[in-house]
Amino acid sequence: MSNPTPRFWAGPLRYLRWSARERPAYFYSVVIGAAGPLMLVTVPPIQQSLGYKRAPPIPMTYPSASNTYFAPSFSSILQGSQN
Repeated sequence: MSNPTPRFWAGPLRYLRWSARERPAYFYSVVIGAAGPLMLVTVPPIQQSLGYKRAPPIPMTYPSASNTYFAPSFSSILQGSQN
């Protein structure tokens, strides 16, 4: 039979050692889950220091030469199909 569960606030390092040994799935899932927000803060400055540059944003509109768009009329569509 295993030892009784140690209390977290009485000895946090002892509790972490116990949980890593007795319940590794819970322990490592918490470790990986805590790494996400930590990476959110640390990875972008590291990437910039290594020379990584973000791609420019994708345009949300289609560029045209005169910045105007003329929709084809129904009659021009019919005339084009008769040829």
